[in-house]
Parts: sequence; structure tokens; C-alpha cells
Amino acid sequence: MVYQNDMHLFIAIFLSFLTGLLILSGSKTAFALIIFLFLVLLSIIGFTKIGIKKTNNYVLYIIIATIPFPYIIQFRAQDALSVTTLTIYFFFLILIFYRLTLKKLFFEIKSETILPILLFFNLTISLLLNPYFLEQSIRYYVAYCSGILLYFMILAVIKKDSEVLLIIKIVLLVLVLQSVIAFFQLKTPAIANYFNLFARRETIAGASIREGFLRATGTVGDYELLAEWFLVGAVLSMCLIYKTKKYGFYASLLCSVAGIVFTNTRSALLLLVFMIIIIFIFLNLLKNNYKELSIKILLLIFGFGLVAFMFTSLTHGIFQRMETFLHSSDITSPEAINRAQVWKTALDLLKNPKIFGNGLYDITSQYISINAGGFHSLYLTILYKIGIFGLVIYAIFWLTILIKAWCNLYHVRESENWFTIFFLTISVTAILIDESKIEYLRYEHTTQFAWVMYALLVVSTKQSNKTNENIVVSKIAI
Repeated sequence: MVYQNDMHLFIAIFLSFLTGLLILSGSKTAFALIIFLFLVLLSIIGFTKIGIKKTNNYVLYIIIATIPFPYIIQFRAQDALSVTTLTIYFFFLILIFYRLTLKKLFFEIKSETILPILLFFNLTISLLLNPYFLEQSIRYYVAYCSGILLYFMILAVIKKDSEVLLIIKIVLLVLVLQSVIAFFQLKTPAIANYFNLFARRETIAGASIREGFLRATGTVGDYELLAEWFLVGAVLSMCLIYKTKKYGFYASLLCSVAGIVFTNTRSALLLLVFMIIIIFIFLNLLKNNYKELSIKILLLIFGFGLVAFMFTSLTHGIFQRMETFLHSSDITSPEAINRAQVWKTALDLLKNPKIFGNGLYDITSQYISINAGGFHSLYLTILYKIGIFGLVIYAIFWLTILIKAWCNLYHVRESENWFTIFFLTISVTAILIDESKIEYLRYEHTTQFAWVMYALLVVSTKQSNKTNENIVVSKIAI
């Protein structure tokens, strides 16, 4: 007992001394490391007081809650990685070590685990084969891999539907905060300036002006990707409304819709309407609850009207952009969605795609002659950066998790977590459709968010399958 107390005292003194040195340095990186050390210290206390299982859950919840607030560590005057990313790597190693002590595999040998591992190796090969702009490439490599590691952490830690629902509630909470931040960016920039500490070195956490319209970016740093998050938030809010029967979650739904309006992103709003139609059709086909669904749709329409009424001055821009889009001669053309020039540039660069891609460095700064912020398409970006092999593996992965989810929804309709799987499937589908004109691979936090959604869908599907197996093959002799 004396030895253990001495060790605790030594750790406390060491961390205090290190924290003092970091504070004296006064840099943003130093404060980021202080935050990381604080999380490590809390985890050490958690491991000894409440056990590794609960601590792993709490750490995972903290990681997911901090994804939308990337506090960036800088190295050699350049953005390196966020505190969240550093925490992901640290606790992934802790989980690996813990599994080794128990002599357990970290994951099951299945398609939903093998395919992300293949993606990890594909990223590594692309990095090694294309050593151009190495410092920049390593930063992107660390960012992309952090999403895959977070995916495996969720698969290893989250085992219950209640835990999945808690993560959904955490996601909705931070999206409500993002909606509030977006509102202040448009109405009170002086308040929004306080959120600049989450901005990357080359940006500020404020609203952007595009085509004469003011568009909020939250702390995400990109109005289109933030709108995609709000789109997911709206679907997940509907999930909790159905799952919990509590209409209080209409508040998060309205905040998500308002958030889309604040970003002035017409594609996200149109896609939300499309997803609601899909939800309406499939819930009637698979659950036959027409009356209850109709009431919820009416409440949703009322909510849209309420948002339009409350934020009249802010909705003007998105409706004006919508009107311009609908009056286009061909609404399916790249010109109608302002992608003609950037997609043409991308296709010119992809005339001879490589098996393992051209590398992980910043496409915009090195190859695109226009200020477009990337290829504006996840699929073109993957094909260019990690090649044909990477795009094929990604496609198989997406198809695998979605097909398994839809098969489960059709065959196991009385599962306790049926609505969880259904709305997570809709969320992932919405992301993949929206990613045709934007790419979450721009930033580490947006990459991590997407992998959280993939992981929650996989975990929920596995939970339902196991429950169904237990029902079909009874453990009690009959």
C-alpha cells in the first residue's frame, strides 16, 4: 500500500512539473499537451477506481464529444494533429495492451474488420510509394488512420444498444452546440471569435462568404461538411423520437434543420427532404405504422415552418439559392451545383488513375489551379489519393455494412434495436450520397465523424444478429 501511494505521489509530481514547463512555454501546442495529460491522468484514476471497462467507455464518450472541437497541436509552425487524434492513438494502444493481457483478439475476423485493415495498409503503401511533400503527407496519414482506429475502438468497447444510444445523444448534444455557434457566427461575430481557438492555422472559426451569401462553418471549418453533420443530426433525432417515444428530441431536430439553414447549403436541405421520404416509405413497408408516422411527419413540417418563421432573415439566402438551382436548365448538371470547373480539373488529373494512388498530400495547394478546396467529391479524392485499390476496398466496405444492415432490417423486424439500425442506415446512406459533392477527407475531425457513424451501424447490426441467434437457438433445453 505504501509503495502504491508512493507511485501515485511520483506520478502527480512528475505531471505537475511537466505541466508547469508547458505553461511557461505559453504556446498553443503546450496547452494542447496539458489537455492531453489531464485526460491521461483522469484515465489513470479511472482505471484504478472504477475499472478499465467503464473507463474505456467514458474515454470513448469524451473522444466523440470532442471531435467537433479540434484543438490543434502545431509542429514546426504547421498544424500537426488535434488533441482528440492524439487521444485516439494513445487509448488505442491501451486497448491493444489490455486485450493482450487477456489473451483476446482485438477484433473478429469478418469483412467489417478485414476491409478497414486493408484500407490502413493501402494508405501506408500510398504514403511510401509517393514520398512527395512528406511532412504534409504524414499529417494526412495520421488523420485518415485515426478514423479507422476510432472505428475499431468503438467495435471493441461498445456492446449494448443503450451505449449506442448514449453516443447518439452525445453527437446530438454537440450538434446543438454547433447550431448555436453557427447562429452567433451569422448574427454576432464578436461572440463567435471566441471559437477561433478551434480553428486551423490557415483559417478562422467564422462565417464564410460564397457567391455573395454568408455561410456559417461552426468549429468544423467547412460549411458544407457542417451541413452534412446537421443532416445526420436530423436523422438521428428522428431515431431517438421513435426509439424513446420522447418528443423532446424534436428540439435537436429543429436545431439540426436550423443549422442547415445557417450553413446556407441547399443540397443538405434537399437531401433531408429526400431522406424523410425514404423513411416514410420504408417504415410503412417494414413496420406498417402509417398513422403514427403521419403524425410525426406533420410535426416535422410544422417544425420546418417554425424554423422559417424564427429565422426569416437567415432563411432568405438558402431559399434564394434553392430558387436559382431549381431554375437551372439541367438540375443534375455539374454547373447547377457549382462543380463544373473543379470536377473537370479532377477528371483531367485522373485520366490515368494509379493502383495505389498519387499520395496523401494536399491536392488543392499542389495541383488545383483554382481555389476550390479539393476535388469536391469523396470518390474522386479517394481515387486520386489512394488509387483504384483504395476506392474498390472502400466501395466493398460500404456495400457490406449497408447490405448487412438492410438484410437485418428486413428479416429481424422485432429486434429491440430495429429503429437504431434503421436510422443509422439512413444516416450512413445520406453521408455517402452527400459525399458525391464534398469530401470528409479534408480534415481529421470530419473523417473521424464518418467512421463513428460506420462503427455505430456495424455494432448495432451485430447486436441485433446476436439477439436473433439467442432467440432462434435457445440456451434452455425444451
